[in-house]
Amino acid sequence: MWKPQVLVMGLLGAALAAQTPVDTRGMTRAWEDLGQPVGNVLSLDLEAAGVTILPSEDGHVRTRFVGDKEPDLSRLRTRFKPTGNPAQLRISNTPHNDFQFEIQVPRSIGLILRMTAGEVKIQGIEGNKDLRLHAGEVTVQVGDPSAYGPVSASVWAGEIRPGPFGEGKEGLFRSFQHEGHGAYSLQVKVKAGEVTFK
Repeated sequence: MWKPQVLVMGLLGAALAAQTPVDTRGMTRAWEDLGQPVGNVLSLDLEAAGVTILPSEDGHVRTRFVGDKEPDLSRLRTRFKPTGNPAQLRISNTPHNDFQFEIQVPRSIGLILRMTAGEVKIQGIEGNKDLRLHAGEVTVQVGDPSAYGPVSASVWAGEIRPGPFGEGKEGLFRSFQHEGHGAYSLQVKVKAGEVTFK
């Protein structure tokens, strides 16, 4: 009778371990598995960098360094809280010399991104997107445009390229809005820079 109990306890232990917050230092070129978010929304709090956000097939969140240079990453800190809605990923103390990295997230998940400056590329992620950047470039691969309902983008100074949603705009205090019939919302705000949907 003890074997089923041991199996159940082992499964419970693995589930609890998967929900444990992660706090690490540094980043390598190998994917680091941080765990799986419990809810269906992930909040990303990032500092200046170039980041590409990609889908993971198993629903886990991972990070890896991909830059050409070899900066000192000993002070870089990654904190991941898988529980809550949203789950939270914060990457801080990034170097200031063209730091480039990638993040894998579940393919179907809502994203809330707040970033100081840099370049953001989002590819193959299905779900709501609320993205804000002080300065830099945001590029979103939207996939099927009909999957989106409300779409909006704004820049204090810069350019908006709406791609499949309409005509581009550039200059000061520019904004773009599109109302579709899909389930997802897409909102991007950049103070100075470029927004591209494709």
